[in-house]
Amino acid sequence: MVWFTEANTEPDELLQLRPELEQRYRAFLHALWQEGQVPRRVLELCQIRIAAIHDCPPSWWPATPPPGAGQGAVDQATQTALRSGLNDGNRALFSDAEAAALSVAEQIPHAHHAIVDGQIAELRSTYGNAGAVALITAMAFFDVNARLRLALGVDVPSAQQE
Repeated sequence: MVWFTEANTEPDELLQLRPELEQRYRAFLHALWQEGQVPRRVLELCQIRIAAIHDCPPSWWPATPPPGAGQGAVDQATQTALRSGLNDGNRALFSDAEAAALSVAEQIPHAHHAIVDGQIAELRSTYGNAGAVALITAMAFFDVNARLRLALGVDVPSAQQE
């Protein structure tokens, strides 16, 4: 079975071809953005960093959260800093809790096997067990979204496709 054609290469359009999958995906995103286990700013910071690691265009950050999820909390200067990752030059922009999340987000795309118990313990201490699970799962979703969009060539400016 072939799911996509030139007419439906947007990830949202592909999900609509599998209504049960789309429903579960949307329910997860809704719970993630609405339930408050992880602050929205932390989710956005992680999403932006993961997209930047994949060299995704800024128009992809952050993914549109469900209606009613509130306004974004990441300013342009912080987005720019996230392109280079967490380092001594920009560390002051982030709280300890944000830095803990970003240290894990940094590894999700290409070094997730190198995430150590201490990093997970810090997330659990900061966000609680449920929050740590939600955050790591969100990071995986952000990574998959970036990879899917890149693989499909969705929204990639022509200069980046060459």
